[in-house]
Amino acid sequence: MNQDPDMQAPVPVHAVPVDGSGNMGTDGMSNAPSPRKSSKTLVIVVSCVVAAVIVAAGVLLFLALSDTDPDDDGSVPRNGQVLCYGAHTEITCPTSSSEAFYFQDADTDDHLSYTDNGDETVSDARTGLIW
Repeated sequence: MNQDPDMQAPVPVHAVPVDGSGNMGTDGMSNAPSPRKSSKTLVIVVSCVVAAVIVAAGVLLFLALSDTDPDDDGSVPRNGQVLCYGAHTEITCPTSSSEAFYFQDADTDDHLSYTDNGDETVSDARTGLIW
């Protein structure tokens, strides 16, 4: 068999563990974790922590803004409506929440409060609206 004199026989390469411990697995590979694998794990952990912080901040912001006026009883100011209607015709305005069509006239609160701002605008003290 003729061999090319420039060809050399392959030299076996021995793997050295990344951790420098000399411990090799049964497959000839190091038992040390791959640096690439551990950096992916770190990215995932950091991403989860950042997501948790963002969610927590959102919940705290929602809770802080959701109760704007704890003294507000939720009542509606009178709307000036004097007639009430049933399904098809005018009816006497119901006076009890147990009656059908109750609360049409918003007859529950007389606490209207407006402030003249002195600049041709008026503020509604209950709603904060300015017009």
